[in-house]
This record gives sequence, structure tokens and C-alpha cells, in this order.
Amino acid sequence: MDTKTIFMAFFIINTLVSCVYPCLGQEDVDDKPLINPGEFDTLDVLSPASQEYNIYMLENLPPKYKTYLGTCADKMGPSGISECNEDVLREILTNKPVSRDCCLMVVRAGKECYMKIRKFMFQLYQLKRFASQVSFKTNEVWNRCSAEVEMSCAYPCLGQEDIDDKALVNPGEFDTLDALSPASQEYNIYMLENLPPKYKTYLGTCADKMGPSGISECNEDVLREILTNKPVSRECCLMVVRAGKECYMEIRKFMFRLYQLKRFASQVSFKTNEVWNRCSAEVEMSCAYPFLGQEDVDDKPLVNPAEFDTLDALSPASQEYNIYMLENLPPKYKTYLGTCADKMGLSGISEFNEDVLSEILTNKPVSRECCLMVVRAGKECYMEIRKFMFQLYQLKRFASQVSFKTNEVWNRCSAEVEMSCAYPCLGQEDVDDKPLVNPAEFDTLDALSPASQEYNIYMLENLSPKHKTYLGTCADKMGPSGISECNEDVLSEILTNKPVSRECCLMVVRAGKECYMEIRKFMFRLYQLKRFASQVSFKTNEVWNRCSAEVESPSSSHDHMI
Repeated sequence: MDTKTIFMAFFIINTLVSCVYPCLGQEDVDDKPLINPGEFDTLDVLSPASQEYNIYMLENLPPKYKTYLGTCADKMGPSGISECNEDVLREILTNKPVSRDCCLMVVRAGKECYMKIRKFMFQLYQLKRFASQVSFKTNEVWNRCSAEVEMSCAYPCLGQEDIDDKALVNPGEFDTLDALSPASQEYNIYMLENLPPKYKTYLGTCADKMGPSGISECNEDVLREILTNKPVSRECCLMVVRAGKECYMEIRKFMFRLYQLKRFASQVSFKTNEVWNRCSAEVEMSCAYPFLGQEDVDDKPLVNPAEFDTLDALSPASQEYNIYMLENLPPKYKTYLGTCADKMGLSGISEFNEDVLSEILTNKPVSRECCLMVVRAGKECYMEIRKFMFQLYQLKRFASQVSFKTNEVWNRCSAEVEMSCAYPCLGQEDVDDKPLVNPAEFDTLDALSPASQEYNIYMLENLSPKHKTYLGTCADKMGPSGISECNEDVLSEILTNKPVSRECCLMVVRAGKECYMEIRKFMFRLYQLKRFASQVSFKTNEVWNRCSAEVESPSSSHDHMI
């Protein structure tokens, strides 16, 4: 299979030459800017007559329309219109992309608001001459921004703490949404009857993936979280993730076409993604200990080995699809994936990417050498590379089915590398031992904003009761002072390379390796530490190995008398 050829070329070049083949569906679109940057800056130099035109137009807007535009501005946030509106116009007219912060404001408002504000702007005197030419570009800016915001939320979402998280409806109102008039019921029946047959079948297949009780028990809870912010249960999250993101998103789109929900359709894009991200993170985290419902997951291979070897036999149209998809990745995301490839080492992508795909699709295990490259990159990078690969034409049909198996491969590899590091770790000499932070920065890590503190409180409150009990038992094993005195020193060694004391090592070893590893995993989910989570796997093992060796050495025998 030659998937590695496409992938290696992408990461070595990193920025593809533009449009080797005509971009699909775009060959007829003229992408020349409508005006040059210098001319854009002069657009607001208006004559008195032009100013009067705008004032007259504004004064004669219908009151309801004025209120609607004001509501849209409020959704973008207090700085959304003043800071971001001009940048959006600049991208539409001069092709200079808006920032990700501006994209976040645009997506926060929703597509309907974005389009209405654009229509209004191109009625102003200085812009109305472009009104007939900007339809395609206006949509293109929305599509680029929504894709960028969605992609950025796969890893820590830029500005996410600033998003207005007010509920769209209160719980009492939510319970009345299904009280429909006969006319509203007829609307829904008509809409359902006129769905294309293939789409009906597709939604039915998605419902089947969630399990027999998935739609009836869980669908209402997901809608409740989206509209009222009441989190769904872990059992419901499991059903959602079992169906896959594509099915989840399609079921959401369908639901918000129903009469009683369609008024919210333009406002739920971000929250719909947020529910998916929270559920997938919760299910993923639960895989660190016995996995709720995992015994029900079908472990049959998705393809047989012979079919796997033919996946890269692509038609010219399929190759063009991949090229188009690669060229239209956001620049920052290209750079991020390139950095992940660098972490795996030069041969990581070219030699072993195919083996990981083979294990996910055919259940053929990858080698220990490949596992080492995977773990060296870190879980965040591994997951992002998998997501990218399952966007390729020849693999995207499996994208909704590989969530469990992708996690399973990571868990198996990390366990294998962890075990092998109990004795000289294969390839460990290549691991960069530079500290992740300097001592001064380490001392400031706990200076948290109120929003960051709330994040930690929410995360702690939503740990499963069994996991809370387990962590408490581990703390007891370390002794009454183990957590308070020693935990910070262990984090300091992991992040700054400053060794912990022998007394602290004794507490660590007293708790046992399993407890030590679980406490570390928990700590690196805290807001102030989660940005390091994908980088500390080797160092966390190294601290354990050093401590266990030190406690076992004859020079420390007096410590065992404690």
C-alpha cells in the first residue's frame, strides 16, 4: 500500500505546490482580489453625499431588522464587530485571510448572522458596487473559518474560554419543545417523508451503530446538553462515540431541521462540536482503566489483508480529491502535523505509518520499533495524524468506525513501550532530554485565572466515582505526606529535570507503578499541565525507573526500615 507516499511527500514538502491539477469544482472561479490593499484602505473616504446616503439607508432599515443585526453583533462578542468586521471585508475583497481569533468570532455568531451582516455591509455606498461579485467569496470565508475553528478544537481551542456558554433555553422550556401544534407536526411529517431514500437509510445505519437504545435513550440527552448545558452521561457518550463523528453530526443536522428545533440551527454549531469533543475525550480517558462497555465492541477487522493492499489503487478523480484536501488544510494545521512527523523521526512516517493503518484496519499488530515512534510523538500527535489519514479518499469511508481501534493501538503501544523501559528502552538514547520548562516558569504554573480554576473544578467533579476512589487509595499508599510533599517534586523532575529526593522516591515506590502512572495521568489533565501531556511519556517512565533503582540499591537499605 502506498498511502505512505502521499503522506511522506506532504510532510517533507509541508506546503504543496499550488494546484498541480485543477482544483475540484474551482477551476472556473476567478480568485483574483477585487481591489488591491491600498485601495481597500481608502474605501471609507466618503463625500458628504455618500455619507448622507448611508445615514438615510440606516435610518430606514425596518426596526426588527436593526434589532436582529444588533443581536448578531452581540453574539460575536463586544469586540467582534469593531475589530473583526473590517478584517472579514478585507479577506472578501483583497484575499488577505482573517485571523483565527476573528474566525472564532464569526463562527460564534453562526452562519445566518454572518451572511446577514455581509448583505448589510454591501448595501453601504462605498461597498455596493461589489455586491454582485462577492457571493462565492463570502461563502468561502465562512467555510474556511468554520473548518479552521472545528479543526482547532481537536486540540486546545484558541480562545475557547471566551465563548459565551449561556444556555439557549432553560430546562423548563426544553421540556415543552415537543408540544407541537397540528400544523407543526404536519411540517415534520412532510420533511421526513421527503428525505431522499439514501439519506433515510444512512440515518438508520447511524442509529444502528449507536445500539438499539441509543436513539431513544440518548438523543434527547444530547439535545439537552446542546441547548441547556446539562452534560450527558458517560453511557450516552459511549453510544455517541460508538456511532462515530460523521453519524453524530448528521443526526444533529437532521434534528435541527425539525420544526421545534430549527430556530436554533444557526446557533448550535460550536456547542454541537463541543459535546462531541467532551464525549470523545471522556470515552478516551475511560480507556486508561477498565473501559465501560468495551466488551461490546466488535473486534472484527474492517478489511482483509488483500483488500488493504489495494486501497491505494486510486482513480485520477480520487487523487485530485486528496490533492485538493491537502492544499486546503489551514497553514497552522499543516505546520502542526509537520511538527508531529518530526517527533516521530524521519523514518517514522515513511516506514511505519502504513503498519499503524494496517493494525487499525486488519488487526495485524505493529512492531515494537513502530510503537516506540508512535509513543515518541505523543498521544495528541498520534491522534491528529490518524484523523488526517482518515480524511484521505481511500480511507474516509472507515473514519466513523475506527475511533475505538485507534485508541486501542495507542494503549497497546504505550503499554508495550512502558514495559520495555523497565530494562534498557529500545531507542531511548534518541529521546531529547531537554527540560520542558525552566525552574522559574515551573514556579508560576499554578497562577491560574478564574476560568482555569473552574476548568479544574469541573474536571474533578466529573471524574467517575470509581476513579476518584482509586486515586484516593493510591494517595493513601504514598502515606499521609506523600501527595502534599512529594507530588510537586515529581512534577518538577518531569518538567525541569531536577531530581526528587530519596525520601520522595521511597513514597513513589511504596505506592507502586500503577498508582504512580495513574496519578501522573490525572495531574497532566489539569489546565496548567495539559499542554505538556503529549510530551512527558518517556520522562514519566524515567522518573519511575530511577526511583525504583535508587530504592532497591544497597545504599538506600536504611530507608526500607521506615
